[in-house]
Amino acid sequence: MLFVFIIIAFFQMTLIPGFLVATHLRIIPTFSIQFFLYIFAFSLIFNSLFVFTLTLFHLFVPIAVYILLLIEAILLIYYFYPSQKRKITLDFSSLFQSVRTFFKTNSWLYILLFIATLVCCLVFIKYAITRFKEVFYLNDAVLSWNRFALDWYHNRFPTEAWFYPQIISSNWALAYNIMGSPQIQFVARNIMIFFSLGTLALFIDLGLRKKNSFYFIAAIFYSIIMNYLFLPDFLTEGYVDIPVSFFGFLAFYVMHIREEISSFDIRASLLSITFASAAAATKQAGLYILIFVLVWNVFLLTKNKAQFTRKSILKIAIAIFLIISTIVFSWYGNRIINIAQGHEKAGIKIVTQDVHKNRTMIERFQYGFQRILDAKGKKSSPVSSLYVTGILLLLGLFHKSSRNLTLFLVIPFIILWGFFFSYDYRNLTLAIPFIAFSSAFGLAFPVRLINTVLQKTAFGKKFLELNKSFDGVKGAVFQKSPLENSIKSQTSTINSSRKLFSSINLSIPIIFLLFLISIIVLNFTLFKPPAIIDNQVTQLKKIGNEGLNIQLYSYFDSHGIDGKVFSKYPFFRFLPHLGEYWVSERDSNGVEYFLEDYSVTNKEILKAIKEKLKTREYQVIFRLNQYRLIKLNNQVSVPQGN
Repeated sequence: MLFVFIIIAFFQMTLIPGFLVATHLRIIPTFSIQFFLYIFAFSLIFNSLFVFTLTLFHLFVPIAVYILLLIEAILLIYYFYPSQKRKITLDFSSLFQSVRTFFKTNSWLYILLFIATLVCCLVFIKYAITRFKEVFYLNDAVLSWNRFALDWYHNRFPTEAWFYPQIISSNWALAYNIMGSPQIQFVARNIMIFFSLGTLALFIDLGLRKKNSFYFIAAIFYSIIMNYLFLPDFLTEGYVDIPVSFFGFLAFYVMHIREEISSFDIRASLLSITFASAAAATKQAGLYILIFVLVWNVFLLTKNKAQFTRKSILKIAIAIFLIISTIVFSWYGNRIINIAQGHEKAGIKIVTQDVHKNRTMIERFQYGFQRILDAKGKKSSPVSSLYVTGILLLLGLFHKSSRNLTLFLVIPFIILWGFFFSYDYRNLTLAIPFIAFSSAFGLAFPVRLINTVLQKTAFGKKFLELNKSFDGVKGAVFQKSPLENSIKSQTSTINSSRKLFSSINLSIPIIFLLFLISIIVLNFTLFKPPAIIDNQVTQLKKIGNEGLNIQLYSYFDSHGIDGKVFSKYPFFRFLPHLGEYWVSERDSNGVEYFLEDYSVTNKEILKAIKEKLKTREYQVIFRLNQYRLIKLNNQVSVPQGN
């Protein structure tokens, strides 16, 4: 049954609640890229609000989660009930015709760029597949975001969370609750790749929707930047920088697809506010997107105020307030109250000032850009690429599609990052989709220049005949592709395939039966429950300092643990079977062991420990690099200040 709960946990985070919300509100009627991205986002938002509400009343327990799953199952059965006459149709005939039409009616350049974006998606998918069964192991993923998830899992608000919002961590906690164990982490970890893939999908959808090649170029730019700045393990790890950029770009996407329509779209406005609020509830940087989207909507509403009465404007304002209050203010309000009562730290001064180590504003900028240049250890080669990106970004000011975005979102955010958050280029991640967007459209200026030059030569004129408009808005997209001949040669194959498949209508009971058979087969083959748990526990034993962990397990397996362990080795509390013996500095009663990191221990404490060792009140069990495990004889007091 474990594999069944794994499947349910995965779909709960990515599909089920979002599907029910989207279909009930009739936000988008058809199955499309847009539809799946919306239901993914709605699922995460709903789950987070569910976990927050239940935890607020100390009700986030398995029975409450299973009641939710039962309700969702009933709603799904009702939606797909046979009398509703809903079937999923796999129409291969239409599929083949669509593919043929796509190649026939689009320019070769548009097609090649589209294929290139699909290759980019495959690269990201490869990263996920190669790390499919891994647990969280990078510092912030283990020590912050997953630590928060463990707090939610135990039906309590995260401790020492500062102002860090919790959409992602609360979703992981829900998955752990469904599966019955926080040690099975690969399910939560595997949803992380969907955020970078989702951003790529947004670019692809815009390219197909608006028939414009520059969106595909933006997707390629996005992939290049992400692959340069971040190692593959970061793209699939438990960091929320990529999720916040996905939600932020999704909020922009909703408004961007409506920009050519003169009237104010209330539904699009509320959707953009919802996704921007989700960005703010994912990481603090999302507040910047929320402010940007709010100002944008107010501007559009003011511009089109003639189509509304005062009463309708008031209703829109109330709806926006309720959305932001529910998604954003619920968490931040909770933090403000906790901080005011002295239970938490704000942490604002630490992350905006202390971490910069007295650098001036200019020095912060220099440090941040140097970190970008030094990414992956490449100290000089990316300099020219950085300049090119900067130039294209500025050229984006001269294209109508990217002008306002570049001027009012990208440039101000880069300045804000440089002054306050440049200690880590991860903090720039929110802007990466927008930088890629602006840079791609900044390419339009040199392209027009090249077009002008080509028009003066015979070869150039021939080239332009094949691809009249690089923008793809008119001309190029609708020109016959040179690939059409190869398509025609395959017509007989396509026709025979049509006759073979025609269209296949699958009823929901048939789909459910096939799904059930697949689960049963996988449960007894690739995903045997004991093997899954053993695999996850084995990996969890390696997080942090693997050599130190081996020593700890070796000693405690052979000698046992007859008391609590006090340590500031940050990963100790998350080690399977050992973490349950860890105690904090504030609760050191009954401590029998002290794991010391003497590379950071101050001299006074070291001197005190040395005296205790001489008098045999302390006994060194083992030493490894800067660590030593000390046994406290007769439960003497633990030295503080380590």
